[in-house]
Amino acid sequence: MASPRVSIIVPSYNHARYIPACVQGVLAQTFQDWELIVVDDGSTDGSVDLWRSFDDPRIQVHVNERNLGTYPTENRAVELSQGDLIAVLNDDDIWEPGKLEKQFALLDQHPDVTYCYTLGWFADEEGNLDQTQDPHKDWPTAELQDVLPNLLEENNILASSVMFRREHAYFEPTLKYCGDWYALLQGAARGPVCCAPERLSHWRIHEGAAHFKKRGVYLEDLRIREAIFEHTDLWLSGGRDRATIQMHMGRHGLHLAALYALFGLKAKAVRAAWTAVRHDRDRRAALRRFAACLLPLPLARKKLWPEFPEGLPTAEVLAQAPVRFRGDVTEGAADNVGHPSPSSQAH
Repeated sequence: MASPRVSIIVPSYNHARYIPACVQGVLAQTFQDWELIVVDDGSTDGSVDLWRSFDDPRIQVHVNERNLGTYPTENRAVELSQGDLIAVLNDDDIWEPGKLEKQFALLDQHPDVTYCYTLGWFADEEGNLDQTQDPHKDWPTAELQDVLPNLLEENNILASSVMFRREHAYFEPTLKYCGDWYALLQGAARGPVCCAPERLSHWRIHEGAAHFKKRGVYLEDLRIREAIFEHTDLWLSGGRDRATIQMHMGRHGLHLAALYALFGLKAKAVRAAWTAVRHDRDRRAALRRFAACLLPLPLARKKLWPEFPEGLPTAEVLAQAPVRFRGDVTEGAADNVGHPSPSSQAH
């Protein structure tokens, strides 16, 4: 029996109430040559029995012997899968029927791209779409693009919108919240990516979602931003324009400086803010951030983080292991990309 063309991987953990809508979105796909690899990470709400209740031989349900966390679970799902293309689907998210078909066609048309993502909306607990907020802001939407410069600033790609080529579907297992950002950066450093510029993937926002655990999110955001800061040579690989990368690293420096101030690392905050002053096109904003970082820490925190006037413990940062990006980037990977113009990129 031939392997499926697309493997859908689902890390599952205590989201039983959202599973029916998640599965319905898969079953309704116009592209049907898929397998659904569910790996449950120790749910206690009946999720496993619910997954196993769906009568479709393409749905495979596995259970971790112990709780591993989201990204080790996703890596295990990839190992259990057979398809050349890996579509990520969180168990509380929702797909529109044409998602897989459009992404498969783009990846087939562009054999050199590392992954394809779609646009989407936020959804509430009941699945109602919130069209008042755009998750992507002014993100580029060209069919073929080099999205790496934008990813150096922030990640505006919905995790459940991405279809990877198998060799690029790897998630840093030490991360808990930002493993998708890691995978997207790593893939974008190796080659161009595709975008299906339609709202085909929806991120359900609810109190159980990872982004609500703010303290851990800020800590991990700092970890991955430190890694971005330390891997500038990797981002310049593949023939990318140095001025473009430096401009986006300047914007990155603004975010990193604020995070260092939040965790009480003043010297590092000043260093990151100075990077922004040197490279950010918005020199006024960079100078304001630099000046804020020169203030005594209590004042800097009050200015930059009014919701955390006391800051967060420095020791939590010092205890974290560094994140490393793998450097096996294809030479000239960016040369064949239709680069977005500066005016189309997120600033």
